[in-house]
Amino acid sequence: MEEFRVVVREEIAKALHEKRPPQLLYKTKEVAAMLNLQESWIATAARAGKIPSRMFGKYRVFSAEDVKAIIEQAAVKKEGD
Repeated sequence: MEEFRVVVREEIAKALHEKRPPQLLYKTKEVAAMLNLQESWIATAARAGKIPSRMFGKYRVFSAEDVKAIIEQAAVKKEGD
């Protein structure tokens, strides 16, 4: 009976995970992990306005578009571009 309960719990968790809406905002720690950068660098650059971010009250967050813009800003320009 316990095995059945475990299987049911796993299937419910799987179904709930699959139906989750896409994540809209990311914390500084999540962005740092995505970009393989130090969290302190992301936080400092965002506070200084060097990279895009958003504020909700005292909380700084990043949208997927912000993360894409950070990547684009970091692109190395070829000579002649």
